[in-house]
Amino acid sequence: MTESPHPAASFWGKFALFTAVSLSTLITGKALAGNADIDSTYVGGGGFLRSLSDYGSRGTTGALQPDGKLLIVGSAVDAYRRTDFGIARHLAEGEPDFTFGAGTSQKVFDIFNWAWNNEPTEVAYTSSGIYLAGYTFGPLPYMTVAKLTPAGEIDVTYGVSGFVTIQMGSSSMINGIAVQRDGKLVIVGSSEDPTTKQDFVAVRLNANGSTDSSFGLMGKVRLPLSANDNDLAHGVVVRDNGDILIVGETRIGSQFSTDVVCLNQYGDLCGGFGNNGIARLQRPGYSLYGRTIALDPEGRIVVGSDALQSSPFFRGIHMSRLNANGTLDTTYNGSGHLYVQMAQGPWYELNAMEILPTGQALVTGQLRISNGEVATIFTARITGNGTLDSSYNNGVGYKLGDIDGSYADPSSAEFLSILPNGRFYVGGHGYGQIFVIRYQGDALDLVPNQLGFPAQANVPRSTLVSSPLMYINGLSPNARVPVNVSGGFYSLNGGQATNAPGMVKNGDSIQLIHTSSASYYTTSTTTLHIGGLAPANNRSNIIGERMIATFESTTGGISGGPGGGYEP
Repeated sequence: MTESPHPAASFWGKFALFTAVSLSTLITGKALAGNADIDSTYVGGGGFLRSLSDYGSRGTTGALQPDGKLLIVGSAVDAYRRTDFGIARHLAEGEPDFTFGAGTSQKVFDIFNWAWNNEPTEVAYTSSGIYLAGYTFGPLPYMTVAKLTPAGEIDVTYGVSGFVTIQMGSSSMINGIAVQRDGKLVIVGSSEDPTTKQDFVAVRLNANGSTDSSFGLMGKVRLPLSANDNDLAHGVVVRDNGDILIVGETRIGSQFSTDVVCLNQYGDLCGGFGNNGIARLQRPGYSLYGRTIALDPEGRIVVGSDALQSSPFFRGIHMSRLNANGTLDTTYNGSGHLYVQMAQGPWYELNAMEILPTGQALVTGQLRISNGEVATIFTARITGNGTLDSSYNNGVGYKLGDIDGSYADPSSAEFLSILPNGRFYVGGHGYGQIFVIRYQGDALDLVPNQLGFPAQANVPRSTLVSSPLMYINGLSPNARVPVNVSGGFYSLNGGQATNAPGMVKNGDSIQLIHTSSASYYTTSTTTLHIGGLAPANNRSNIIGERMIATFESTTGGISGGPGGGYEP
């Protein structure tokens, strides 16, 4: 392994605040003030450019930590034009975090000295560390996962000296990752078999980096969805029940479809989902290339695709929504589908999607204008009803520009992250560097008013004890926020008691339940957390402040003894 040193003293040569020209040049003209505007209070007047090496960088992904720090990930070019894995961390207001990467704010490393290219494609933050996933190419691509400590150093206890490499078929690549509730890592991508046919693949890794033998065939699942040679998986999300949903593209004849595959916790196709575990999204007159997947607050499956419309021959982006069982949700835009063309261009890439707590889908990516000589970024917002959101960007529903590039060196937005206050980051690459922009968004209140559950005294031992009903209020209208509990259970709107994570909104009733202690004069406590933001792609923990409430019950004593109470 080789490492590129980046001392803090030379860092400022690689970190540049946006100039007024590079930040505000819009292809369609500058918009009026609104939720699609750049947040000028952020560092540099709204954003920054930085490089991970002296020879250039390409931003590929990013993620928010629960403490508000931003991880930005990309490939760093070395003096021999090879690429290495790179990651940097910035503070909440945009300044580099010099507590990361041994005082440099970044970490750059390769996996093998002989590898030509190391390309990170996804990042996930957990309390135990940071996972970078992608591929190592030389001469054929391997699936590659690296784990860093929270401080930005290689975690040598993971895999082999901090790295896991997986080969399935003649070549394989990672395009998506998700972290399960038990800490296991799910990675998805594509693999070529010996006949050079590409298929969806999924791998599950234990916390130490070993493959999980309880999943598929020794931790690996191959999904030959068609007889053609270019079936590619791009995204993954894990449901609360452990089901794994994978999205990608499949070619059937001359037409491409977006496929959503459901695997259960053992790696088998889910019964009762779609057609034998597969939901194939086909639309006459369109080729669809599945790219992103997320769960909305109702548990429905939102899918984003690149799209090619055959008549007239235009490219654009395409949104679809499925019910939890994999059937098309026809309440979404009246058909289950929405096609959006923001400008005529030879190429669209929908690279990232997050679901707002209020139900809208926020998407970003790259658009090449006209004959492809100019590439720029876009953002768009889709309502929960499946239409362009006219409340975004002063009635337009989308926005182009803010960072531009040529066809030879195109700009592209590769990731976005939503803050609990409604502002959001868009990041990617342009001008041979990584860029990050922060946008205004719409103000959100994701912390409900405080709940007060009265304590109960002198309760019988080893019995179920229930709190009074309390009602949720104080959230932004239509917002749904995470709820979880420890030390007991909760019942939502009179439903069955559970300790599984859920979602709540204004007006919901909630009741806490636990079993009292088996001992006299002993207090049992159930703790409830409500609020914050749960990223839709399972790549982080809950972000932002939460309301915390407790419900206590204390057992009484022996009859006639201190405190009265009950007979044993």
